[in-house]
Amino acid sequence: MGMITLMTSGYDAALARLPDAYATALRLADAGLTADEVAATLGVEPESLPPLLELAHRKLRRELTRPQEKRRSLN
Repeated sequence: MGMITLMTSGYDAALARLPDAYATALRLADAGLTADEVAATLGVEPESLPPLLELAHRKLRRELTRPQEKRRSLN
């Protein structure tokens, strides 16, 4: 398994541990959807998207840096 595959699987695993709205927002933004498209898909006002994405990024960073043993204990 290559380094990119490991990084992607770690990223995907971290996304899977996030609440659905945060994970969906990040996946849609990563896929290149506009802010208006992401907001419409999530059913939120476009003005609420930047703080939602900021919080989602913080939660994702926390998951990506969480020690492995703590990740297992959450499941």
